[in-house]
Amino acid sequence: MATTTRPGFRLLLRRGQTKPLPRPFVDRMYDDFDWGTKRAVLKLYRATDPRMLNTLVPILCGLDRPALVVWGRRDPYIGVEQAELQRHSFPSAEIVVLDHCGHWPFIDDPQRVGDTVIPFLRRQLAA
Repeated sequence: MATTTRPGFRLLLRRGQTKPLPRPFVDRMYDDFDWGTKRAVLKLYRATDPRMLNTLVPILCGLDRPALVVWGRRDPYIGVEQAELQRHSFPSAEIVVLDHCGHWPFIDDPQRVGDTVIPFLRRQLAA
């Protein structure tokens, strides 16, 4: 975390991408990845016991809140099988997998993501 450079960050974010991320997007991510953010990420990763996360599943499942999961099938970091696993916590979740998108579907296909998210939000507001 401490030695991350802008060129290294750009190189890392190219990993597994089917098409390059827009440079202004990558640069903005790097600019926002300041020392405080890096420390917060490390503290979160080091302090989070994965077994403790499992205690949240039955609580969230019992609430059965509306949820929309938008996932890129070509996500190089988190496999697409994780999209369907969200139903463990959100049984009524709507799952939308975008075949040609990676980890950032809202960048890879903003129109399709908008066409998915906006109607979902409208239905929630109407309810």
